[in-house]
Amino acid sequence: MDEMVVLETRHGRFLVRPYYEGDESAILEGWKRAFGKEMSPEEWRWKYAECPGGFRCLLCLSENGEVAVHYAAQVYPAVFRGERILGLHLTDTFSVPAYRWAIGGKHGLLVKVGLYFLKTYLESFPVEENFRLPDTAPKAAFHYGFPGERHFRLGALLLHYRRFGPGTAYLIWRPGDLTDHPPETTGISALRSQDLWARDRAIEDLWLFIEREYRPFMVMRDWRYFWWRYLASPPGRRYVFFLRERGLLRKRLTAWAAGALSRKRSAFLTLLDIIARNEDELEGLLAEILGRLSAHGLACEVWLSGNHPWIGAFLRRGFRPAKEPLGIVPCTRIDRPGLSPDLGDDLLWTLGESDLF
Repeated sequence: MDEMVVLETRHGRFLVRPYYEGDESAILEGWKRAFGKEMSPEEWRWKYAECPGGFRCLLCLSENGEVAVHYAAQVYPAVFRGERILGLHLTDTFSVPAYRWAIGGKHGLLVKVGLYFLKTYLESFPVEENFRLPDTAPKAAFHYGFPGERHFRLGALLLHYRRFGPGTAYLIWRPGDLTDHPPETTGISALRSQDLWARDRAIEDLWLFIEREYRPFMVMRDWRYFWWRYLASPPGRRYVFFLRERGLLRKRLTAWAAGALSRKRSAFLTLLDIIARNEDELEGLLAEILGRLSAHGLACEVWLSGNHPWIGAFLRRGFRPAKEPLGIVPCTRIDRPGLSPDLGDDLLWTLGESDLF
């Protein structure tokens, strides 16, 4: 088939092709061999098959049908300079140890599959045209991810990874760090998913306001994304907070936040995402969340892109900069003809977009 390519190596023949329905079992077995742990079929379906924007995946298969390399991304609709575009969030890149030396030299199986993937699914990528596979899927205008240092060095050397210039703002708040400003009484609520059926329009309206007023370079936080990312995800409980206008009549949603109890640190809430009409509403929501956490002796942590305009609001509410604990190296790159890849530094992101929680 035209959408496949055969790699002849001294250790046998390998087939590079897109994901086909039914590949899940082989992918999860390869994941287990590569990472030494398991991913459940339910988590895989949520992460990829149920992602509202879809996903892209290339596999490199051995002659016996085992997954030797997996290169995949979630497709995220985003806004860039007022235009809606597609972005690829790279996730779960792996090669199985038994096949890592199938090709000698610097272009091993993982790198070759990565070049085919990026050339095939991006609008523009600086490698030879023969790395492009025939595929009719809509092309993405940027890609990004959160690799560790070792993976980043390999990607920077061979796959054109570029480090996100503004870096990461990792901020911590502890109960004793409350500011002198008392929390305001508002319509905040931490809700389970069954309480949210009537809120889709409000979340959609809030995102449309942000898209229109601020024109950020940002993954879209519409209702479909919100539901999938924070309410439908299988591992662990999510906490969702809302802030509404005061008044007896229409109470417009002005801010929301999503969090989860930290897997790494006891008595910490990881604030995964937060959206607000303006900084005043943001601080009002933060004040309520921190008041609740203080009452339960819980601390709070948040990861934000280093260029995020709301870092100041977190600092005013008592958050303090700290050393980033995960060792991530955010990478972003614009992949549109005629534009500089360095415009990837304009992306605003939070930890909620990653697969690190």
